[in-house]
Amino acid sequence: MLLQTMLIETVLLAGAIAIPFSDGPQRDPAAAAGEPARFETAFEFAEIPGGYRLNAIVIDLATGERGSTPIGDCRTINLDSFAEDTFGTPVVCNGINYSFDVRQGQIVVDASPGRVAPKLVRKLDPGHALVNGTPLLIETGRAK
Repeated sequence: MLLQTMLIETVLLAGAIAIPFSDGPQRDPAAAAGEPARFETAFEFAEIPGGYRLNAIVIDLATGERGSTPIGDCRTINLDSFAEDTFGTPVVCNGINYSFDVRQGQIVVDASPGRVAPKLVRKLDPGHALVNGTPLLIETGRAK
């Protein structure tokens, strides 16, 4: 009985002086969390009186959110269906070539020859992203 009492006291004493362990280390917010953001880009022509309105479409594949940005009104269009750019099929509207690009953490529509400034269609968060299947790393210092 004495041995049993001593054993219980030893266990209680050991429990009293035990050092509690803290929670696991904090997650690095810069570390990639799960799947990268995934986007698809495309051009859309909506019929208007006298021609077409060219819209840039960006679809967030994770949420299904679809953004549409008007780019310009076209009297003449040309779908260059045999050309393929990194971020989609380029189009020609009134003799100006339009294509998607990613710059400084943003999906933009470029116009060439450089008559029209690039048009922002979507800002990307820092981290990994896929745009039309192309893997990208958007750096914190580069994202606007």
